[in-house]
Amino acid sequence: MDDTAAPVRSRGFILAMVLAVCFATAFVLSTPGFVLLMAGQWGYPSSRLGLFVTVDSIGSALGPLLLSGLLSRMPVRRIFVASALGFAAGNALTAAHPAFDAILAARALSGTSGGVLAALGVRYLALSAGAERNLAWMTIGQTLYSSLMLIEVLPAVGAATQATGAFALLAIQALLCAPMAWLFRRGEPLTAERPGEGVTQRAGSLACLLAILSLNTAVGVVWTFLGPRGVAAGLDEAMVDRVLGAANLLSIAGCACVPFVVRRGRLFPGCIAALAVCAAAALALALQAQAWLFVGASVVYVLAWAAAITLMMVAMPGYDPVGRYVMLIPAALCVGNGAGALVGGALLETLGAGWAFGFAAGCCALSAGVFRRLQRQAQGGLAIA
Repeated sequence: MDDTAAPVRSRGFILAMVLAVCFATAFVLSTPGFVLLMAGQWGYPSSRLGLFVTVDSIGSALGPLLLSGLLSRMPVRRIFVASALGFAAGNALTAAHPAFDAILAARALSGTSGGVLAALGVRYLALSAGAERNLAWMTIGQTLYSSLMLIEVLPAVGAATQATGAFALLAIQALLCAPMAWLFRRGEPLTAERPGEGVTQRAGSLACLLAILSLNTAVGVVWTFLGPRGVAAGLDEAMVDRVLGAANLLSIAGCACVPFVVRRGRLFPGCIAALAVCAAAALALALQAQAWLFVGASVVYVLAWAAAITLMMVAMPGYDPVGRYVMLIPAALCVGNGAGALVGGALLETLGAGWAFGFAAGCCALSAGVFRRLQRQAQGGLAIA
């Protein structure tokens, strides 16, 4: 993307969009912690826990689709406030722990509203000047946020109020997003901003989305069921949360390397290498559960995933300079996450952890194959080649 054609946004606006994405993806970012709390307080089996994550992810995928279609002519302020309130209501209802069907409806409401917020944030970060820097900071922000949640917040809240308090906290955070709507101009429609005059490359954009979808299907397996895998390796729940939080902190190094990799013209090779490492780490998690193997593979997987997903998002504006497909990135992330959680839960209950994490490794390999094909097709004049 040509930065000279992209609007320059203030640092305060960029920071607000990063925070909005962090809050909107809070459940996905900290899924292992929430899964452990829900299983501990409400006694749900793996299949139902996977279903909760899947329904939330389907809602999160529908949000960006609504944003790019029915909501695209509405003022951004109105969309932002309505989504924040819907996100808060969905998590407040979950905290109340009604009947099973009502919780599924609450997760759908939370996911859809959060998906709209996330898509708005990603769009404005990707189509503003310095997209690779903005998106790297977004991933670093999500990493720091989820690390704090897993290491400190969820263990503390869980010890005091269990899953009820954790979902109430998400509702409160959602309400904090609402005032950010006033950073947009009064009456500003989402379609008002069309930076640049580049032609959208549909095939390349869809290939990037496919790679993102496949990688996050692996994440849906690994991230949803890393908690139980750590417990099976002999660690207690608090220690599992701390290991995963520490892995997130270490993954900041991978995110921080993204602008350097892009400037060196190594986007494709760097992404393919990171995806290969993801596949290897997932295969390690498929082996017999041992504490040292769990810790090492978890750290490596999260670090490599953070670098790979950031590079994938940076690649998208090079194919889609007007943001038509960029807004669908959160949808691909969430569909993959939901599909992975559903398939992973079923594989765990029927065939065991080896098959589930082996399936995740295959998804990582598929993403690497897609980016390898994009690398071969990339033209010499393409900015991201």
